[in-house]
Amino acid sequence: MYLRASVIIILAIPLLAGAQVPSVVSFGASPTSVSSGFPVGFSWDIENAGGYSFIIPCVSGIKMFNQSGTVLNCGSKISSTTKTDDFMTVVIHNVSGGAKSVTARIIPKDAGGNDNDGASRDVSVSVATLAEPIMSFTTSATTTSPGQAITVSWTSQIISGVNLSLECKSGINVSSQSYTPGGFIPCGTLIFSQDLSPSSSLSLSFLNPSASAVPYRITLLPAIENGSYDGAHAKYLDLKISSDIIPDSSVISFTTPTKTIPSGGSATFSWTTTNAIGVNLQVACSAFIQASSSGATANLPCGELAFANPLGVNSSLTLAFTNTGTLSRDVLIKLLPSKKSGEYDATRAKDIVITVTPPLVPKETAVEVPQATSTAPFPVLPTPTQFVIPPPPQVTPPPLPKATEGTVKPPTPPIVKPPLSPPPETPQTKESETPSVHPTTEYKTMPFLKSTPRMDTVDDRLKDILTKKEVVSYTTSISATKESGGEGVGQVYEVVGRKRVSLFALIPIYMEVRVVITAFGEIQEIKKPWWSFLTR
Repeated sequence: MYLRASVIIILAIPLLAGAQVPSVVSFGASPTSVSSGFPVGFSWDIENAGGYSFIIPCVSGIKMFNQSGTVLNCGSKISSTTKTDDFMTVVIHNVSGGAKSVTARIIPKDAGGNDNDGASRDVSVSVATLAEPIMSFTTSATTTSPGQAITVSWTSQIISGVNLSLECKSGINVSSQSYTPGGFIPCGTLIFSQDLSPSSSLSLSFLNPSASAVPYRITLLPAIENGSYDGAHAKYLDLKISSDIIPDSSVISFTTPTKTIPSGGSATFSWTTTNAIGVNLQVACSAFIQASSSGATANLPCGELAFANPLGVNSSLTLAFTNTGTLSRDVLIKLLPSKKSGEYDATRAKDIVITVTPPLVPKETAVEVPQATSTAPFPVLPTPTQFVIPPPPQVTPPPLPKATEGTVKPPTPPIVKPPLSPPPETPQTKESETPSVHPTTEYKTMPFLKSTPRMDTVDDRLKDILTKKEVVSYTTSISATKESGGEGVGQVYEVVGRKRVSLFALIPIYMEVRVVITAFGEIQEIKKPWWSFLTR
């Protein structure tokens, strides 16, 4: 046993002495100093080897890619058992914030494919830092508005993420739905425990209880590795945080050059304001009136805000108006300022009243009164009629007693009748004169009353009464009554007129009005329907 073992040892010694050791003949890099993002070529020549292993150890802030753009993981060997002479191109990025030295290593393999670490060789390359890892850092507004958030956005290259830091200022509080809803973000430290995306955005809201605006800075830091950041290449945003104490907005002027316009016409309204972020219009509701704007797809609503979005603080707008009625109508237009988004201050509004006249109607054309479109049961007014008083009945005096002998028969008194006079002619109205308030007036009187001089007094009194009552048309009848005291016959005039009113302040109708006056112009009675209290 001992002899056999000795023979084996003796035979093995010559074999080991004749084996060739693998070695690296040459290993180089070109160039040996580059800027971040530039490619570096590595080449080598190995002899007596059964292959090689190529490796670049990890360095903080260094990111590597091969020529195809795929990531080259640091600390991982790239091996081959078929080649001994080879080369490799590596694109190296440095996001550390300072220059870095990157070392590459080639390890030859023996005939069995095992790495011979003792025969390895290194080469180093100096890589400058990336000059601008964050390419942009912007904000939607450099001056904040009370109650309105701003959005900060950023884009970057190569780095794996970013983080934010907020300046500490007395009284300033910052919040974000991306951080903790309902809570404030801490200042003077990194906000997030995990890096944000390399290119993204964030919404921030600010509170400033002081009376003046406060300068404020936001810092965006590029990540080197998770938990470490490059402060030398950070980006900054300088903001002005406005005070939350909002001064009252007011309307300085609200004008229009035209106060009276025809139906279908338009008027331009101009305004100036102070401390306002916008304005809106409100057109009061008026029967038969419709308002529209060139910027609206339909008629503007009445009694509420005319536009969904606010108008400019110092601007002008043209509105068109249509009057489908037969009378001129006043329209109230109100300008309301806004000092906070979605809110308008009616107490600081200004008004303009314009008059919209009805469309012109030819004299030969009858004006049709608009009828109510509602189907609800409303009282139907009787059509005014003309009352014609028939002639008074002939009064036959009682027969006189027969004369007896010895008595004297008194003479029969003659019957005196008032002379019949033709009806008074209606004076022709000249075109330049104002037409009468009651153009359809007709008098139907008894012949024996026609000649009385009180007729002129009553006619003037009628015109005065009916004008004040806004009666548009009426008819008149005259009757005879016994005057108090039993002396003579008096005249009583009953006038049945039609007055235009609005039922429930919405529906235009005609209401009957009866006025009873004496020949001396005294009003005895004014009669209206029971439902007249529902009109105006």
